[in-house]
Amino acid sequence: MSALGDELKVLIGQDGPISLERYMALALTHPAHGYYMNRDPFGAEGDFTTAPEISQMFGELIGLWAAEVWAAMGNPNPLRLIELGPGRGTLMSDALRAARVAPEFRAALDWDADLAEAKSGLVELRSRCADQAGRDSPCQPKSSASTPIRQAIVVLGMHRSGTSALTGVLCGLGAAAPKKTLMGPDPCNLKGIFEALSLAQAHDRFLAAAGSCWQDWRKFDLQWAHSQAAAEHSAKIRAVLIDEFGDEPMIVLKDPRICRFLPYTLSLLADLNVIAVAVLPVRNPLEVALSLQRRNDFAVPMSIMLWLRHVLDAEYLSRSLPRYFLSYDGLLQNWRYHIDRIAEQTGVAWPNRSDRSDVEIDQFLTTELYHERATWDETMDHREVLELARHTYRILMDICTRGESSELRAQLDAARTQFDDSCRTFEAPMAEENVAQTRP
Repeated sequence: MSALGDELKVLIGQDGPISLERYMALALTHPAHGYYMNRDPFGAEGDFTTAPEISQMFGELIGLWAAEVWAAMGNPNPLRLIELGPGRGTLMSDALRAARVAPEFRAALDWDADLAEAKSGLVELRSRCADQAGRDSPCQPKSSASTPIRQAIVVLGMHRSGTSALTGVLCGLGAAAPKKTLMGPDPCNLKGIFEALSLAQAHDRFLAAAGSCWQDWRKFDLQWAHSQAAAEHSAKIRAVLIDEFGDEPMIVLKDPRICRFLPYTLSLLADLNVIAVAVLPVRNPLEVALSLQRRNDFAVPMSIMLWLRHVLDAEYLSRSLPRYFLSYDGLLQNWRYHIDRIAEQTGVAWPNRSDRSDVEIDQFLTTELYHERATWDETMDHREVLELARHTYRILMDICTRGESSELRAQLDAARTQFDDSCRTFEAPMAEENVAQTRP
């Protein structure tokens, strides 16, 4: 009789008959003798195999089916996708990869998935397999000794929201800026823009091919980003990222256009073995509108619509990422505090944090970077600022102050739904005029 059999004999002798449930639990997950505790049972060296271990097709079909059922349910958000007894996690990995074609489904997941496993050796096994499997989770890049995983800090902010100031600070702490076509200072950004001109131009071509542009406040069609028509642009944008950042271990990626198609950008980064975290700067919508009026001669109502589109999409589409929200004013007042919080919230370790870098950032980050200013009372009283923008700004500032919560995310979901409904109403009379304006 086996060692477990001896223990079962003693247990039954002491307590009487045991249930089938308890017997199976002991047989499979006994700390010392359980079947799953000390072995890899799958494949040729194990005792059996399962459909996901033979072919990725099964898991991919499950992923597509789950996305279709989610849509039929009315697109609930947030969503929990749970696999019971996932073993190595192969099925879920395949399912999530296939679900890339439905970015909003992926974005609705609080986390990519929950793998519910008994406390057994399979938990450790799955952790090892995550580094070894050839079919990795779509949210994570593939890793090997020759291609170490790198990190991107994606700055997700509306135009004129302090994204250049924030990115300058991140570069001062050691995150790599673009190398080849870094935009220099201009009259509206006296200390630099910290964007790659080649990337902005590639994104503009990508948007134009989709029938959009950088100043379009309509919802971007993320399904189109996975179409054959988008493939040519994907290759070019990927090439730009390689050219601009090389093999830098930590890069900072800033282009406000990304707010509208973040899942697409994340898929390109994953192809390059780069994982992402997000930092979301928030600025008063009236200040943004006044800045765009000065720089681009945009009407305030149009800029308010642009602000809503960018901040609502950036928040929603980045929910699966480690992220941090901060106000532009807060960055200027106490950048050290926020840099420490970014590190805590996202797990980033600054490559170049030192007394010298702190002094250089103090010299860079001055109040002269803050041009248009508007008080809350002025924002409340301005007749061209939509109430929905004021409401959204209040929610985002609550997140900046108190942190995220399911309640605040639910409020943003409601605001985003209201905005999307409004866009459908105004789309026909305004879209052509907006797309015709092409000056960035």
